[in-house]
Amino acid sequence: MVIRQAKKEDIGQISDLEQKLLDYHKQFDEPLYATSIESRSSFSNWLSKRIEDENFISFVFTVNNKIFGYITGWIDERPPIYEIRKFGYLSNIFVDEKYRSGTDAAKDLAYCLFDWFKQKGIKYVKTSCDERNNTGLKFFMVYNLKIIQKQC
Repeated sequence: MVIRQAKKEDIGQISDLEQKLLDYHKQFDEPLYATSIESRSSFSNWLSKRIEDENFISFVFTVNNKIFGYITGWIDERPPIYEIRKFGYLSNIFVDEKYRSGTDAAKDLAYCLFDWFKQKGIKYVKTSCDERNNTGLKFFMVYNLKIIQKQC
């Protein structure tokens, strides 16, 4: 089991896992999380552009060179009205069901992302999670991510 920074050649496998993540969310609200026929290729195109950006990072969890988990994040900016302008954004994290229990894959992926933010001088991390996703909410609470905003 290895966690490493994602490379362009990983985009296909990451895109397959992204589709599983999207499918997982359909249980919360099928119409809201419905995806287009082009969702996989759209995500692949988006990721291939972002993966070269110095303010973007993706890490992958591999077993025998096959990817079973990933995390993506980037550095974003708030409007100039705030003193602290830059923050980290944890976009997506997914680990294949086969490796969710009995490994620390998700935790290790998160630590890699948080360490990257720290190296970049980022002190605050933001994410979003469907309030019906109890698994996701519990996971984020482990890292002391606090609910500071709810959207309607």
